[in-house]
Amino acid sequence: MSILDRKFYTVAEVAHVLRVDESTVRRHLKDGTIPHIELPGRGNRKVKRIPEQALEILLNPVCPQVTEQKLPEQASA
Repeated sequence: MSILDRKFYTVAEVAHVLRVDESTVRRHLKDGTIPHIELPGRGNRKVKRIPEQALEILLNPVCPQVTEQKLPEQASA
């Protein structure tokens, strides 16, 4: 897959998908928790884009066994 085939998301789009404020996403970009690329913007500002793969990693559970376990109210039903 070439770089031109990849999809990138804006900070606002990632915040909407994760249901958090944009400042939360920006904080995670700054501390390196969410990988991103920086593009030239106007003046001193940088435009940040998050690759689709990084967003998928955030949305998928690290430990799939946890999500497969039944919750207490489901187990009794």
